[in-house]
Amino acid sequence: DRRRMDVGGPFPPAVAQLFEPRPPLEYIPPPQRIAPHRIDGIASFTSLFEGREEAAAAAAVSSSERILEPAWKRRERRRKEKMEIYASRLAQRVKQFHPKDTPAIADTDAYKTLFVGGLNFETTERRLRKEFETFGKIRSVRIVHDKKGKPRGWAFIEFEHSSDMREGYKRGDGKKIDDRRVIVDIERA
Repeated sequence: DRRRMDVGGPFPPAVAQLFEPRPPLEYIPPPQRIAPHRIDGIASFTSLFEGREEAAAAAAVSSSERILEPAWKRRERRRKEKMEIYASRLAQRVKQFHPKDTPAIADTDAYKTLFVGGLNFETTERRLRKEFETFGKIRSVRIVHDKKGKPRGWAFIEFEHSSDMREGYKRGDGKKIDDRRVIVDIERA
């Protein structure tokens, strides 16, 4: 019985075998570090689907400069680019705009025209004419509509004489039409 205690301690041989130390681990040298591959975007392939001028412009600003560019600088650069595009488009639209060619305003006189804002969406041109005829003879009434044909809530009233327009400007502001107080101002041409 004493011999049994020396070999496996107080445990039977099968259990004592579980507590025996394992053999030492085999030494394996650490792996050599491989330089990481540089991950680029698709910039090198842009020449395949862009024009040559655009590809040359893209190549001028290298990807490393873009990566190192701070976020605030990138935002500022993009904002400037958008402003330049907007300015060029606006200049083109100004060149193309000819107010005398627009049929709705071709024969109107800004010195005889009132702007009426804050209109009820159900107000008609006939109702406006009735309300403002008290100030003088009206040449035309035009309620502005959106692209879908819904009224925008403002209109232009052109009088025969500029003195009638001034009278409508003085007395028409704040007038209640179809349960809405309207704002009257002169047309700014």
